[in-house]
Amino acid sequence: APGAVPDGFVAVGDPACSLHPVSGQGMSVAAMGALALRETLAAGGDEADGGRRPGFAASAQRAVARTADTAWLTAVGADRPYAAQDSTAASRGERLRSWYFDRLVARAAVDRTVGAAFRDVVSLSAPPARLMRPSVVLRTVLMPRGAGPAAPPREVEPG
Repeated sequence: APGAVPDGFVAVGDPACSLHPVSGQGMSVAAMGALALRETLAAGGDEADGGRRPGFAASAQRAVARTADTAWLTAVGADRPYAAQDSTAASRGERLRSWYFDRLVARAAVDRTVGAAFRDVVSLSAPPARLMRPSVVLRTVLMPRGAGPAAPPREVEPG
């Protein structure tokens, strides 16, 4: 069939999920995809006769795709404000997410708790759910946005 993937083929890295280089997440997503493939293989991709079990490639591809979810959703969300004017209007949910994310980014610049959660999610060290912890949500929503620092900090994390 046209466009069909050969049996046993699993795309990893950029062929599976190509991200804009400015996000700095492509290599991390590729490495996480390789780990997902390894885990899928270790979980029993083999038949008794040494071949791959039917449907193995599809389940492996789904595992690889899940590793890119956070990076992909972050990239799509960050690009939404630049969408063409004639594109589909943002839904209420998208507008709420954009409002929250804008506040979160502004708060992350001046608040250690919010900043740590933001860095962990953007660096793919933590799931996006970390940004919805009560300590982060309350600081993001209830505290004033505040101006960012006048100058870059001399230390990232004080010793």
